[in-house]
Amino acid sequence: MKKLYIYPLALAFAAFALAACSGDDDELAPGEWNAAENYANVAFEKLQTSEELDPADATDAFIKVTRQNTSGAITVPVKIVTNTDDVFTVDPLTFADGEAEANLSFHFPDAEVGKPYTLEVEISDPKFVSEYTSVSTYSYTVTRVKWNDVSYIINNGQKIYGYAAYTEDLVTTFFAVPNITFPTRLQERDDMPGYFRMVNTYGANYPALEEGQWDPENDYYIYIDATDPDKVYIPEACNTGMDVNYGFCYVWSMVGLGMKRERQDYIDGNYGTYENGVITFPKGALLFGMEKYNDLGFYDSNNNGAFRLVVDPDKDLYVADPRTDFTFENEFLGTLNSSLLVAKRDAMFQKGTCVNDKDDCDKRFEEEYGTLYRLQAPYANGYDLLFAIDDKGIVSVPTGLEKQITGMKSVNKDVFAAINGGASSYDAEGQYLKLTIEFFDENGLSLGEFVEELTYKPVWNQVGTGTYTYWAWDGEEAEPDPGYTFSKRPDKDDAYRIDEWFYGAPLEFTWDQETNALTVPFQSTEHKEEGEMIYVADYNTWTGSDSEQTQSYFDSEKNTFMFFMVYGTEEQGWYADWETFEVEFTEGGNVKAKLISSRPAFRGMKLQKKYKWNPLARLTPKKNLKQIRLRKDAQPLR
Repeated sequence: MKKLYIYPLALAFAAFALAACSGDDDELAPGEWNAAENYANVAFEKLQTSEELDPADATDAFIKVTRQNTSGAITVPVKIVTNTDDVFTVDPLTFADGEAEANLSFHFPDAEVGKPYTLEVEISDPKFVSEYTSVSTYSYTVTRVKWNDVSYIINNGQKIYGYAAYTEDLVTTFFAVPNITFPTRLQERDDMPGYFRMVNTYGANYPALEEGQWDPENDYYIYIDATDPDKVYIPEACNTGMDVNYGFCYVWSMVGLGMKRERQDYIDGNYGTYENGVITFPKGALLFGMEKYNDLGFYDSNNNGAFRLVVDPDKDLYVADPRTDFTFENEFLGTLNSSLLVAKRDAMFQKGTCVNDKDDCDKRFEEEYGTLYRLQAPYANGYDLLFAIDDKGIVSVPTGLEKQITGMKSVNKDVFAAINGGASSYDAEGQYLKLTIEFFDENGLSLGEFVEELTYKPVWNQVGTGTYTYWAWDGEEAEPDPGYTFSKRPDKDDAYRIDEWFYGAPLEFTWDQETNALTVPFQSTEHKEEGEMIYVADYNTWTGSDSEQTQSYFDSEKNTFMFFMVYGTEEQGWYADWETFEVEFTEGGNVKAKLISSRPAFRGMKLQKKYKWNPLARLTPKKNLKQIRLRKDAQPLR
């Protein structure tokens, strides 16, 4: 929470106090110097008044004036200092004998609608005031404005006009209250479309308040200038009428403050928007202050970015709710390296798909946030983390998910997670997610900020079982080896593997179901011979051949994968032959593949003549691994 500004009235009062307490003669008090003997000591009740009047209201006003010396009937000379367009006429100020109070009346019948007018008057005659008094001038500003009730809310199926749905994120600057949505009266200037005022918002309708925490006797307005829908701001510090033991609370915007102080850095990036009938502001773009807290210092507000005022519900198109409008499917199983827990654990990374097409809400959600993702139960079962990622890998937090419960507790209090989107990132190609998260207890006490990293760990779903025959490895004496699990990656259409294929190592391959072409990439068998790792790949991959005769494929008539395999070290391949995997698909795991009948087996005999097979290798690989040896004079196939 950063303090930005001290309200100028506080400074003005402080300056006056210093001036009043200084001087050459400490026995002289303000109001006694340079005044005539027995002067009336006249004072205005207020220094200034600013008001708006409906065009139908009377064009008359007055200010109460007091005097301390009530002897005699007097007429006090009043000097007009400022009179916009000479629109004001001022009546004489008179006191009857013994009268301590009188009204200075003024009139403005020719004031135009929508234009502000100011009258400034002063009393300076030493018979009536001291030149050191601070209450001998008065300023009155009036604007004749017609305000129209706008917006509506629906309560029990009935439309209630003149009220707007408002989501609060200002009081949260100082107090741990939720971002409540509640109705507020809303009006728009008749002569200035897009200029709004919220009426008595922080009063009886604000559920977080108790009786006695707001002023019910007067009206309080929050003005919002949305005449330019791309540059929305609160032009002045607005008294909310709310007092929660720190004096009246005020709201403002960074842009309004920046305009007042000519600070462009306060303005840049802090305008709100008026889109689809809704007014919103960026995080930190609003200000909140309390009279008795650091001299009405204003502090960053709207820190969750939740401020939302629905002006026109008919234009407020539905945005998908990440908590109710999405289904999720597994993207990948990751390893979560948690700096909070100082531990690693598996966590499922899931992609969301909107199932609600109301107002094209799925499209609108994507345009606003990107794609919704879910980290499933990273800290406790049943408690997920939701966030969005756009096509540039930028992480953001949809409205309503600013603080998410984690299922953890700290000193018997629930722990919440607040994802910092700006400090988080996602690498789709490397499948690496970094979430910077600040954790809070239920009272809003920060438990610290931690970086949680999720690295890719593929998910494989079983789609069948099968029998594998190691021809290339076992030669002519190969026997079928049953009981292998056949799996598929749900995130890739062509990625398959045979689990625990070679001494626990899987065999991963791609299967193009349009052509039935199989590709076994160069991969380790996790087995070493004489200190050298044994690798495997299909023949065409190992040698760079594009021969159809040696192309691995799927025989759909026999439900058999035909692999023309090469085994060898990283530097040389030393034997090639067909190997087969006859698969039985599980229910729901079958695939649609182009029908290809069996091809004549292109056996590896020619290769056997060139590369005589080591007789010690004619063993079932799962039984006598230590007896397998490579030929010393083997030549590379590629």
